[in-house]
Amino acid sequence: MVQKKLKTLLLFRHSLFINIFSFAILFSNINASTPLKGLKNILNIEGSYTLDISTNLSGGVRQDTSIRGLLDVGFNFDLAENLQFDNGTFFVDFQIFSGDNGNNDTGDFQTFSNIDNNEFEILSELWFEKFFFDDFLRIKIGKADVNSDFAYTDHGVEFINSSMGYSPTIFVFPTYPDPAMSINFSIYPQKNRYLSFGVYDGSTQLGKKTGTHGLDSFFEKPTDYFYIAEIGAMWQNNNNKLAGRIGFGSWYHTAQFVEFNKTISNGTYGFYLVVDQNLWLQKVGKTYRTLDAFFQYGYADKEVSQVEHHIGAGIVLNGLIAGRFEDKLGIGITSVQFSDEPGSGSNESSELAGELFYKFKFNSNLILKPDLQYIKNPSGNVALDDAVVTTIRAEFLF
Repeated sequence: MVQKKLKTLLLFRHSLFINIFSFAILFSNINASTPLKGLKNILNIEGSYTLDISTNLSGGVRQDTSIRGLLDVGFNFDLAENLQFDNGTFFVDFQIFSGDNGNNDTGDFQTFSNIDNNEFEILSELWFEKFFFDDFLRIKIGKADVNSDFAYTDHGVEFINSSMGYSPTIFVFPTYPDPAMSINFSIYPQKNRYLSFGVYDGSTQLGKKTGTHGLDSFFEKPTDYFYIAEIGAMWQNNNNKLAGRIGFGSWYHTAQFVEFNKTISNGTYGFYLVVDQNLWLQKVGKTYRTLDAFFQYGYADKEVSQVEHHIGAGIVLNGLIAGRFEDKLGIGITSVQFSDEPGSGSNESSELAGELFYKFKFNSNLILKPDLQYIKNPSGNVALDDAVVTTIRAEFLF
């Protein structure tokens, strides 16, 4: 069964994958003497293929192996080079997901693999960004993933569990696999201070998949919007002070929501806190060995959201093994407290997931990441035993 799944996955959308991959490799080999040298000066292509092989060893819905893959190819146009459009960037990103949804095996609420979904192929992002007034103001317009600009954790990005990336209390978040048309503004009153505001197409609440749609639903009437704002500060390594970042944000969705008591709520809201901090830094030759940590908290209205509170935290050690300073060892924990409103759907009060991973970076093109997770009270369902799931993630970069 596993061999059959792997064969099917490796052949998925094979012609499109080969075409995109071949173009990226060909483009990367263009040199300054070719007629396309001007294009290469303004266009940067980056792509990845993420392959997850997961086995639910115990508990959850069933013990099975799931295999799936995500192809992600981005085209970044630097408009300052040759086009005389300073501080301007145009970005296009395509994504294709194929294979199993491993979440069907574990039945967990927080989704133990951040690529899990149903099969799709989408134009995931299409936006233009420009800085003004000596980088005091940034404007970004187009179809975008909100998690690139809001509620993210720098040191949580290497974890596989979805809740390490952003708080699941933001249950209407227009992120993977449903980025949405948006208008974003950021101001930087000081070099290490920022205030950001965004308005996004909120039509996913109406059942529309913004990931597979273009920009039309943002302008249709009636429509709903997702508003989000974040204020934060960053600090660098200097004067015995280690680098870090803190951000506080709030969000509001304008749609009508059915509360668990069957009444109608006109809009819903929530807020969150994210913190990243370097805890230890050791210089070894020309590189560094570091210990980094992150923390996040999220809140949502328990009358409409299945999760009222979320807390997540983790640490990542870079360079545990001598001579392998780009390897990473990470351990983290994420917990959600379910709504206690009648009809919210959870028997248990919470779900907790602990994660341990080691990232082997062999070169600039290949990463291997074994991952182990323990999930207590999957989805707060008393019928499901605690789950133990392993994942081997391979990332092919080009």
